Amino acid sequence: MKILCYIFPLFLFTIGCGLRHNAQALISDFLENNLINNDIQEKTFSDIDSTFYINDSIVNTMRSAAQSNRIVKKETEYHNKKDPDKLLFMSVTYTTNNATKQKLTFYMDAELKNVIAFKQDAI
Repeated sequence: MKILCYIFPLFLFTIGCGLRHNAQALISDFLENNLINNDIQEKTFSDIDSTFYINDSIVNTMRSAAQSNRIVKKETEYHNKKDPDKLLFMSVTYTTNNATKQKLTFYMDAELKNVIAFKQDAI
């Protein structure tokens, strides 16, 4: 029984680190392939969390805002959300080579295979 008290927290920590790493890799790939200005010097990631409160209307609004604010390329493709999917989210703060600081929050599918949408946050 004592051994479970030590192994279980270690198991949870390992799973959490794997999710965080996978989310960071997915976001980094998205930034590299889809940002108009992808000349990034440094990135800082938040913790990963989940939500059930993002519906199709919110997803479409975030996608439209990203396009109209000229953050992403026109040909950027997103994965479609399946209602009522749980989405994982993580924020990234980054600085471009021209010293512009940005913060974006990404919403991803539960398997961390696809970006569903993202929003630009105030810094």
